[in-house]
Amino acid sequence: MTRSTRPNSNDPRPLAAQAWERVTLLLVAALAAVLSALAFGPHRIGDYFTETDFYGAYAIGARAIQHGQLDATRYGVIGPVYELVLALVGALTGDLLRAAELISIVSMTAAVWLTTRLVARLTDARIGCATAAFLVVNPTLLQFGYSATTDALALALAAGASVVA
Repeated sequence: MTRSTRPNSNDPRPLAAQAWERVTLLLVAALAAVLSALAFGPHRIGDYFTETDFYGAYAIGARAIQHGQLDATRYGVIGPVYELVLALVGALTGDLLRAAELISIVSMTAAVWLTTRLVARLTDARIGCATAAFLVVNPTLLQFGYSATTDALALALAAGASVVA
């Protein structure tokens, strides 16, 4: 096959790699759709698991930040990043729980995509796609992908740092 018969003749990657990357993107898009359906469907209130931290600490901190109060004494164990992001997204949505769910959806989707990019770069597109397939069916990833927790944002930041490094 000549270079001009490829779907995008400016793309030097082989057709097989392009196809695997497209399948990976479809898997990541499906993950985003499933997480959105869970978050904005049956997940109306937080659970008794890690989302208690959202109600007991993070929502309170985000509301304080929205009112111009950033209290450094709150961050003896945790940092302010999640509360800052929650305050910002909460200001846009008007609902801190929905904002937290949106942060988790976007973050988990980004984390999976970034992880597959890293794996594909280190191995090949086929293994990157297999990684995506493995991750998107993981029940723990699914739960934390729509829950009001700091976990998805932390994972996305870690994955982003790994890809950039």
